[in-house]
Amino acid sequence: MIKNCISLRSTPFKIGELTCLKTLTTFIVGSKTGHGLEELNKLQLGGKLYIKSLKNVSNEEDARGANLIGKKDLKRLYLSWGGVGYVNSQVGGVDSERVLEALEPHSGLTHFGVNGYGGTDFPHWMRNTSILKGLVSIILYECENCRQLPPFGKLPCLTTLFVSGMKDIKYIDDDLYEPATETAFTSLKYLTLRDLPNLERLLEVEGVNMLPQIIDLGVINVPKLALPSLPSVESLNASGGNEELLKSIVNNSNMYNLKLLCISKFSRLVELPVWFELGTLSALESLEISGCDEMESLSEQLLQGMSSLRTLSVDHCSRFKSLSDGMIHLTCLEGLEIDYCLEFVFPRNMNKLTTLRRLKVTGLNWNILDGIEGIPSLQNLCLSYFPSLTSLPNYLGAMTSLQKLEIIKFPKLSSLPENFQQLQNLQKLSILDCPKLAKRIKRGIGEDWHKIAHIPEFELFYVAEPTFCGNLI
Repeated sequence: MIKNCISLRSTPFKIGELTCLKTLTTFIVGSKTGHGLEELNKLQLGGKLYIKSLKNVSNEEDARGANLIGKKDLKRLYLSWGGVGYVNSQVGGVDSERVLEALEPHSGLTHFGVNGYGGTDFPHWMRNTSILKGLVSIILYECENCRQLPPFGKLPCLTTLFVSGMKDIKYIDDDLYEPATETAFTSLKYLTLRDLPNLERLLEVEGVNMLPQIIDLGVINVPKLALPSLPSVESLNASGGNEELLKSIVNNSNMYNLKLLCISKFSRLVELPVWFELGTLSALESLEISGCDEMESLSEQLLQGMSSLRTLSVDHCSRFKSLSDGMIHLTCLEGLEIDYCLEFVFPRNMNKLTTLRRLKVTGLNWNILDGIEGIPSLQNLCLSYFPSLTSLPNYLGAMTSLQKLEIIKFPKLSSLPENFQQLQNLQKLSILDCPKLAKRIKRGIGEDWHKIAHIPEFELFYVAEPTFCGNLI
């Protein structure tokens, strides 16, 4: 088995002479004699085979010589032309199309992937559902010239589909369906669509029942996509779109099973829209929002409809100001993370969050710490990156329920609060990259050592400023 050998550039010379070889996970096509695809001809390989550098195949006869169709024990086949960013140099990718046509596998494959294919059309065997009928996983990555995909919606066993980097694709499946009798993607559970700027719908034919078992959906940089009702979805990652895309995905009164929602890089989104009807997200357990620079708050009405929420994260939303007093409705909230939200202020009623156990705060503004005192059951607290803060608030010593505390990147912090010794339940203290404080809490001799001597586990890390020798500059 060849694994994690990212610098490997060549397969051993004339490996085809090892006629008893049953497993060869990676084969790198070379341009010299003894390194071509014909080396695979007589090998009865099984399991997984990843063929790399297909750009070195000069014609379809060399590809046919690999005899993939005769390898009945092969279950996983992955084909790569030249890695990320490679585009076939031939106009229209004619050579790539002929090579892929000649690499037809047997019909027993369960996993199949293609990376960097330069053709405009996929081969005929990929449109033959009798050949692909056993596939459970398909990955198509950076096949940027392709104009049309095979009818993947008709594969009965397909559970995982990943499609990325195709600028001209408008539909994932444009085959004919009978809306009244046929269902598309009957077994699909995991679907990721990424970097598809012109994708409009999953099927060209409208009104067809589809994706009855989908549980995990990722839509990243697919700005024109409109999705159908997806009542079975439990995890949704939406990134790099506009409000219409978000409306298409989330404004779905049947989305009662959604447990994880990640929203990122919606640059014009000011707030989560009113399309989140009260109760629609009642099963939601985790909400992550990042890179939404115009978003300012989460409304009380929205939070009121998230009665099952357990974790909430807001990250790199520069104008995000408030969670609103609707926080009191989050009666199951266990974890909260606010990172790099420069205008953020905690609501006044944080002491009402009786289930909150974990809190992480990262940011440049020291005022962000106002309001976190009094959380009754807080056990884990992480404070990170406050470059101007010279002291910690005194109320920190009164948070007696704390069991773990992390203090990270406080370059000007020079001491701990006087009442720090009151944290008798604290089991672990980690202080990272706080140079002034590090001098005061040296074990046994630091001026503030007595404040932390009772803590069973203590970690201190400090990355010193780099020094240079004059004769090396």
